[in-house]
Amino acid sequence: MSITQMAAVVMAVSSAIAWGASPVMQPSEVGELAAPSFSQDGGRYVGPTTVKLSAPEGAEIRYTLDGSTPTASSARYTSPITIDESSNLAAVSIRGEEVSPAEVAGYLIKTDEEPLLSFVVMSDIETTTSDDATKARWSSYFDTITSLQSPDLIISNGDQISDNNFNTGHDHEDVVNLLNHGLQSHDLDSEVLVTFGNHDDRLNVMTQHYPTEWFPHTGGGYFDKVVNGYHFLGLNTEAYSGAQRTWLQERLAAITAEPGGLNKPVFVVAHRPVPGTVNNGAQASNPTLSQDLAAYPQAVYISGHSHLNLNSEKSIHQKDFTALNDGSMSYAQIPRDSYQIYGDKLLDTFPLATQQGLFVEVYADRTEVDRIAYNGQAKRLYRNGEWEPFSDKLPADGAGTLAGPTWNIRLDGSTTEEIKANFAYTDAARTDSTPPVMGADPTIEATESKTVLRVPAATSDDMVYGYDVKVLEADTGLPGLPLRAGTVVSSDFFFSPRPSVLEIPLSVRLGIPLDSATAELTPGTDYVATVTAVDVWGARSEPKQLEFTTPGTRPTGLPVIDTTTQGNWIGTYGALGYAIPSDASSLPDGVTVTPASGTAAYAWEPTSTHAAALQVPPAGTSRRAATWFGTPAQVDVAIADGDAYTLRVYVNSYDTARQQTVALYSTDGTALTPVQAVADNKHGMWLSYQIDQSVQVRASATSGPNGVLGGIFFDAAEVDAPSAPNFTDPGPVTLDAVAGTALTREFTVTGNPTPTVTVLDDSKLPTGMTFTDGALSGTPTTAGTYTFILEAANGVDPDLTLTVTVNVTAAPVVDPPATGSLGSIFGS
Repeated sequence: MSITQMAAVVMAVSSAIAWGASPVMQPSEVGELAAPSFSQDGGRYVGPTTVKLSAPEGAEIRYTLDGSTPTASSARYTSPITIDESSNLAAVSIRGEEVSPAEVAGYLIKTDEEPLLSFVVMSDIETTTSDDATKARWSSYFDTITSLQSPDLIISNGDQISDNNFNTGHDHEDVVNLLNHGLQSHDLDSEVLVTFGNHDDRLNVMTQHYPTEWFPHTGGGYFDKVVNGYHFLGLNTEAYSGAQRTWLQERLAAITAEPGGLNKPVFVVAHRPVPGTVNNGAQASNPTLSQDLAAYPQAVYISGHSHLNLNSEKSIHQKDFTALNDGSMSYAQIPRDSYQIYGDKLLDTFPLATQQGLFVEVYADRTEVDRIAYNGQAKRLYRNGEWEPFSDKLPADGAGTLAGPTWNIRLDGSTTEEIKANFAYTDAARTDSTPPVMGADPTIEATESKTVLRVPAATSDDMVYGYDVKVLEADTGLPGLPLRAGTVVSSDFFFSPRPSVLEIPLSVRLGIPLDSATAELTPGTDYVATVTAVDVWGARSEPKQLEFTTPGTRPTGLPVIDTTTQGNWIGTYGALGYAIPSDASSLPDGVTVTPASGTAAYAWEPTSTHAAALQVPPAGTSRRAATWFGTPAQVDVAIADGDAYTLRVYVNSYDTARQQTVALYSTDGTALTPVQAVADNKHGMWLSYQIDQSVQVRASATSGPNGVLGGIFFDAAEVDAPSAPNFTDPGPVTLDAVAGTALTREFTVTGNPTPTVTVLDDSKLPTGMTFTDGALSGTPTTAGTYTFILEAANGVDPDLTLTVTVNVTAAPVVDPPATGSLGSIFGS
């Protein structure tokens, strides 16, 4: 799969370090405090290795060995660290309130047994250039390779280039240049194999650009290559033909029949995964290939294509044979059930700007597979249909770190069935209902500009995949954010080091483009947030819950939401009229309802019994899920001057997983109401607005094919009776102030319409203070007593006044102590 096939996907990674237990600390700006230095570089070591850490003068070091970002409560470095099992070592410097960025390195600890074969697998390079910057980056990738192996073989498993239209086959020359440059500059004599992928132009075009020994097929794109006595069967999964099937079956039968062949792995490499194996079969094809491999537990099938990350334990699967996902060298992915943290927003997107691959060592009794990141803290963005350039920083942050524990593949048994029965990575063997355990209680950081949910990392015997976050209005129980049903907020497990505290912005970008609308929590509203950790197998922790109130004043114009009535509107809504697309309309005099350009009307299931389908008037004994739809769906509602109505908008979409926003606009396109996000309208939702002018009703899709509007209904306007002004202060009001010290005092007044509050004589205000927007504010400069009168008026008699007195006293004079020094605490 190529990134260029996607709609404008946006991807970014926050570089900030999240901090956990007290004392609360934040990372310093880069350059202010240096990260610790390590005496031993990351890499492959035989037996334990000892690492000494050093930090800038006056700084202490905190470190972890579990892949997490160190916090102020992590282990304190006091002596050299002995690493006796494969680990990622992460460390930070701390000096007072300063905290450095994290330094991290991966240490792969092996025994002194020499492997019989070592090889590296990468896929989905998808390059279009071999310019100097790209060569430098690939040279850094080869630095990672040689820190871990001097491999006998390097495999590029399809999608070497990013061809979508069969016209860029010449880019294969860039791949040859990059790989040759890496081999030569690192003095490697490794063999190279490539396979054919769906973005490699045509087979005959790709073939002409590679040395025969790199792509040793004889016309069909499949081959058998022996390296150090082990067979590598390269397949063409773009055309798994009958001839190729016959060839594969014959080769597997012959190879496994060789002496010792029962317990010797056969490596089958191909671009596309096969169904029912890695990552739940995501982006898999060629089910007959699965059938052909099923008789051979010796087969180790290695595939790419999906770009899915290697951190997940779902990247290995055993049943009848072993299947491995080999990651991606262009960009990785997470499954499409997660939101990512994109700066100060959540984004429903899946690409990751990390690069990962497999490092394999074959021994007489086992095959060890290590998952390695070539880049573990990527900061590239994908915007406007293109990736930003790679960073000039080499090596990349997190290069050479481990993306997970070593996989140990064994072929133990005297029959094929015994071998299969002894597999360790089967669904049955790994079924795990042990739930994750939440960390410390989540907290909320709320300001006028943002609300952030801070979640200390949960723990799990497997990987914590993400957090199910639900934010509901306390009063109504309605969702505060339109998070797609069944999704989680990613735990950022793919970073190295991963966050110790996940800082989740409670704000959602409603679309991939950077200028998409956003859904925000409503100011001045009480919410209940529930957070549940979810591991890679779907096991869920006990939830943790917290209550909070967003700052500010709750805005006017928000709709009243009803999710109970569903399609049962007759006798409840529409007393003055209705307009149901493709069905019926009965509108008040002077009202027209017109679908705007770009929309159409149709109806699902005319005889539906679904409760979300609208009752068909006049009796309502049958139902129809009638809908206006479009991108966006817009319906113009024209009313006569001076009229007012309660406008009910019905939204239902039970045909597909759709998210959208609904808002009212004036006829000139000016927004009249806040955008209302609708996360799940499959069961029907009513939005009620008060209108006294013609409006446009717009439904814009944020996920799914289009926006939909189920119908427009009219009821009498809910108008509050006029009322005279009333100050909430009983009056008179007396305030105390100190000259030179700022003072702010707000005065609240009720009434309909909203009253205006003024000062009858502003010359009587304290010197240095003003009265605007219902508040007295400023810094009084002169001592004295000041009395003035406020008046509130809204056109409804009587107007109301309030007398206010401010007593301003002179600032106190403080004499210096007889002894002591400037800046010290006297008497200390």
